[in-house]
Amino acid sequence: MPVAKRGTRGHASLFDVTAVQTWREQQRMATPDRSSTYSLSSAKAKESEKRTEKLEIEIAVKRGDLVHRDQVVREGHAFGRSIAAKIRSLPRRAEQIGAITRAKVPDLEALCRELLEEISQSKTFGRGKPRVTGDA
Repeated sequence: MPVAKRGTRGHASLFDVTAVQTWREQQRMATPDRSSTYSLSSAKAKESEKRTEKLEIEIAVKRGDLVHRDQVVREGHAFGRSIAAKIRSLPRRAEQIGAITRAKVPDLEALCRELLEEISQSKTFGRGKPRVTGDA
């Protein structure tokens, strides 16, 4: 760095601000961008972060905070079948408790079929994506 007047022991040096700014700009232009270079320390740090993340996921699975995708899909299908069965039984149950007459059962059955059809055609998150098995 350019010094206008070097200070002696116990005395401050003097600097020309313009010369220092020019020197800093030259240094910045001459030095490659360190953020774009790949260093061993940054590689080790990334590897350590990935190992830590993997361990955290494994611990969460053991604690029961995370479950495998297949389990979620199985339970989701079971829930959907259960709800569909309840909707299909609704007209007969409504007739049994006297909420509707026997003549209205076919109308309610048609309404329930329409509802189930609409539900089955709705888009859900992840539908159409490739199936991933065994992932947590």
